[in-house]
Amino acid sequence: GLPLDFYAAGPRCFYGRYGWGAASTAFQLQLGDAAESTIGHQHGDYGTFQLWRQGRFVSHETAGYSGDSSTEVAGYAGVGSVDSATGIAHNTVLVDGATPGQNPGPQYSDRAAVVERLESRSDYAFAVVDLVPPATRMQEWRREFVFVRPLETLVILDRLQTASPVATKTFLNHCETNPAVSGNNAATCTVGTQALVMTTLLPAQRTYRVVDEGSHPNSQYRIEVDTTPATSQSYILTVLQAKGASD
Repeated sequence: GLPLDFYAAGPRCFYGRYGWGAASTAFQLQLGDAAESTIGHQHGDYGTFQLWRQGRFVSHETAGYSGDSSTEVAGYAGVGSVDSATGIAHNTVLVDGATPGQNPGPQYSDRAAVVERLESRSDYAFAVVDLVPPATRMQEWRREFVFVRPLETLVILDRLQTASPVATKTFLNHCETNPAVSGNNAATCTVGTQALVMTTLLPAQRTYRVVDEGSHPNSQYRIEVDTTPATSQSYILTVLQAKGASD
């Protein structure tokens, strides 16, 4: 009889489930930060998401500690290394593989994300958040989530606008294991007996790339989906379906 969704209005985190029980798929959406003006405890990765099924994270942002070189991750396209507290270690969006100080959702951002709409129904949960401008490289960024319970599927629509029409906009998703990529359309992350199938529906032109984030205990594999729409306004539509690995 308990609700399937819960929204924590302070930190603006939204949690939900397919159902109750140990086997249920669950999601977490980080739509804001409760401590944006408190030095040392920010979460500049807001806008990120995670998915859990039957005891395993099938989509899991990379854990780390700001300023600790032992938790750094490989940079954009696998070049160099960056602080894991920046956006690239999380399930967010980059512009031109932005450097840490330019990533959407940087630490110490003085702009608050705005959760505009929430809905909780028996078959789905919905949220939309205005995440901009947390960085000068992104003029507009609205991220919409729909969790379709019967399909155990999270649908994400990113509405983006940049100053430059030739900017590369990159969708990020993380896996604990090396994902199997299917061309430029999809990737499957298998973690034990569980799996996540990731499919990009928009834009039509995109490039999938897998980056090994490193050899630290917290390191994972990062799926980078580059999109170059040649327009200032563009959309990235992504479907993430959690399932049994053999289903």
